[in-house]
Amino acid sequence: MKTEVEIRGPLTDKEYKRVLTFLRKRGKAVLEADQLAIFFRTKEDSLIYKGVQISLKTKAVIGPHFELEVTVDDQKPLEEEKKKLVKIAQGLKLKVWTEEEYRRHTNKMWNAYNPGPQIL
Repeated sequence: MKTEVEIRGPLTDKEYKRVLTFLRKRGKAVLEADQLAIFFRTKEDSLIYKGVQISLKTKAVIGPHFELEVTVDDQKPLEEEKKKLVKIAQGLKLKVWTEEEYRRHTNKMWNAYNPGPQIL
């Protein structure tokens, strides 16, 4: 069985432009949707980026952010795969959210977007 391992972090406009330029040179665009995201899958022979999908999301409800993900077999330790993704993010000079930071940020942004039923 396959498992998806994913990390996320905030993405400034400057980081977006820098990483996008880098990925256009080193990766292959899988999908580009103007309103949502650009997905890249790096070449299998790329140094430390093997098979990682990198998403740059600029118009999401939770705000601009990136996602790095890889799908692995259950036999591989998931924490080791997560550490590899963190190293890639660090190499791209991107801050990675902890799970708690991600949940807190997502909750805050969703509540601002959809504050719930209004009292009339």
